[in-house]
Amino acid sequence: MNHSCFHPFDDEINAFNVDENFIVTVVMREEYDNNFSEPGTSTCQLTNNKDDEQQEVNIDELLITCVARKRALFNYRLPANERSNLKKKALWQEVCNLMGGVLSVDEAKRRWRYLRDCYMV
Repeated sequence: MNHSCFHPFDDEINAFNVDENFIVTVVMREEYDNNFSEPGTSTCQLTNNKDDEQQEVNIDELLITCVARKRALFNYRLPANERSNLKKKALWQEVCNLMGGVLSVDEAKRRWRYLRDCYMV
């Protein structure tokens, strides 16, 4: 891993995660050890409730949890180079992958905006 793309990567503190769509992301080793039981899986899971309202709440909670892990999607205090459109597009795809494809990227963005607008003080 002597290529310049891997310059900030450190084996002791980082790990690679490959999801079911073969998208590779670099995660903190501690986060990887705590959140991924095996490559391509996540602890973000939906419960199988028959009640539509409860299912919607679970999806909202799951979306909030997954977006919270991707600070560049909501934190405008981060430098602009950390929240470029290309990076945000990849982060939204990662959120959808973590959610198991329950929402598309566009649906997740719309739902996030709705939740953010409803609960912002």
